[in-house]
Amino acid sequence: MPPSAADKIKQYREFRQTALRRLQDINEIALNTDEDENKKFQLKMRCLTVDLVYEDFGIQHNHMLQHISLQEDAEEMLAAEELVLQEADQSYFNIKATYYKLFEQDKEQSEVRSHYSNIHGYTFLQVMGPGIRWSKIVKVFVQGSGRKLKF
Repeated sequence: MPPSAADKIKQYREFRQTALRRLQDINEIALNTDEDENKKFQLKMRCLTVDLVYEDFGIQHNHMLQHISLQEDAEEMLAAEELVLQEADQSYFNIKATYYKLFEQDKEQSEVRSHYSNIHGYTFLQVMGPGIRWSKIVKVFVQGSGRKLKF
């Protein structure tokens, strides 16, 4: 005899709950990165799999919703399941935001790009990027020219 819809819902709910617990565990690490330097390294390693965990959560959640939608009291059950989805989303996006803040933001700001442009026979250095420190750039050129400026 094939499993009933209730049995399938229970099975998918357990699978989904496992993924949700993993997201919550990673989120707990993300929330404590300010207090413990080791948590930053843990977060970096755990974030290698966080997208897969979140995807697995979504797959199990959607399978469960398909079976719930066939139930008589589907509307009530779907409303409760929406809260679980919101909890998973909150954990996942907090993890991603913390990871970005700790590991990607500084990297992005330090990527200063430069190249030379030749306009009417004159060569100009063009420097672009969000991490530009103009005072340092000016100091380099002023020091190279032998002039003195105070900053």
